Amino acid sequence: MPPLIYTKPSFANEAAFAISNLECVRGYAQLFTNLNFKVKSASALQLIGANGAGKTSLLRILAGLSQPERGAIFWNGDNIADNPVAYFASLNYLGHKIALQDNLTVGENLSFLGRLADDQPAISVTQSLRIMAVSDLADAPCFQLSTGQRQRIALARVLRSNAQLWLLDEPAAALDRDGIALLHEIMMTHIHAGGVIVYASHPALDFGGEHQQLHLRAPAALS
Repeated sequence: MPPLIYTKPSFANEAAFAISNLECVRGYAQLFTNLNFKVKSASALQLIGANGAGKTSLLRILAGLSQPERGAIFWNGDNIADNPVAYFASLNYLGHKIALQDNLTVGENLSFLGRLADDQPAISVTQSLRIMAVSDLADAPCFQLSTGQRQRIALARVLRSNAQLWLLDEPAAALDRDGIALLHEIMMTHIHAGGVIVYASHPALDFGGEHQQLHLRAPAALS
C-alpha cells in the first residue's frame, strides 16, 4: 500500500458503536426492524441497499436528527439517551446537503463550521484544503463552486473534526476518480487512528479486514 497522504494522532480510547433492535417507519412503510450491528475502533461499516431501503434514514437516526420507532443506540456501552451531549461530541455527520453559505468564501465557511464543532479543530483550514487538493479555492466564494468542489470542501470540514465516529452519507457523490482516491485515503487514515466509520456509498471502498457491510432490504408496507 502507498503511504497515506497525511497522518493523525491515534484516539486514546477504544470505542464501540452499536445499535440494538432498531426499527424505522416512514409514512406507510417499515424501512427496517430488529436491526442490530456493532462496529469497534479501527473499522468501518458500509450500508448497502437500493434507493429507498433506508440508508439515509438510518444515518439520520444515528446522527440524532430523526427518532427511531423503537430500539437503542450505544456508544462505548452506554445508551446515548443517557448522555446525548457526550455522544454528539464524539460524532461527525456528513449528509446529502452540504452546509456551506454561498456568500462566504471557502476559508470563511470552514473556519466558522470548525468553531461550531470544536474549540480547537484537529487541523487548520489550510491543511484540510491541501489534503483535499483544493488549496487554490480558499478565497473563492462558495457560489462559484462546482458540485464536486463542494463535496471536497465538505470532506475538508470532516477532516478538521476531532470526532471519533464518522457518519457519512454518500461521501463519494460528485467526486471524480482522484477525489474518490482521496476519500479512500482519509477514511483509511481515520480507521488506522482508531476511528469508527458508518457510511453509505457507491462505489464500495475497500478497507480490507477493517470493513463490514450491512444490507438493508426493500421496505415492507405496514399491514
